[in-house]
Amino acid sequence: MEVIVNNGLSFDNVPSLSESFEDNRSEEEAVMEGLDKLIQDEDTKKEASKESAPADKEKKDPNSEFNKQELLEIFDAIMFEGEYRETINLGKKYTAVLRSRTVGESNTITRKVDSLDLKTFMAVQNITNVMTLTYSLVEYNGKDLSALNFKDKLSFVESLPESVIVLLSDRLFKFDRKVLASMEEGHKNF
Repeated sequence: MEVIVNNGLSFDNVPSLSESFEDNRSEEEAVMEGLDKLIQDEDTKKEASKESAPADKEKKDPNSEFNKQELLEIFDAIMFEGEYRETINLGKKYTAVLRSRTVGESNTITRKVDSLDLKTFMAVQNITNVMTLTYSLVEYNGKDLSALNFKDKLSFVESLPESVIVLLSDRLFKFDRKVLASMEEGHKNF
């Protein structure tokens, strides 16, 4: 299973699977060309949005999307309780609970990925995403996963449909961004 979080990237210029079998380039060359095309697409979108934005619009502070008080509460939870948990929506009636991870868990992920004989960047990214999600996911649609050991929780995560993993990965990315912003806000205020 390959997990790719879209994050607004366009894959219009990426060759189809059948076209890639006809390609005689090395895998590295093909990947690099694909990445170059994605970067060009993103640069084109950025230029178009700059041209359509009002000239007097100021650059937005990346942390301004979060409420300062909420960031300080997250900072306190991490500093005094050792972790932060948040219920996230996966639709109108579906939820999950995510928690911040420890450096030990991040190190375990890194060591595990380093120990595997992975051949592609996608394989590394996929394993890293799934393991990170496994450590962070506390509850899924009312099912408490907190008492499961890592192996059993990993089996649960791997049994979910890929589209759910993509959605959860996107929410985890946003959650992690908020946690990081809380550390920056806490540092400024304490």
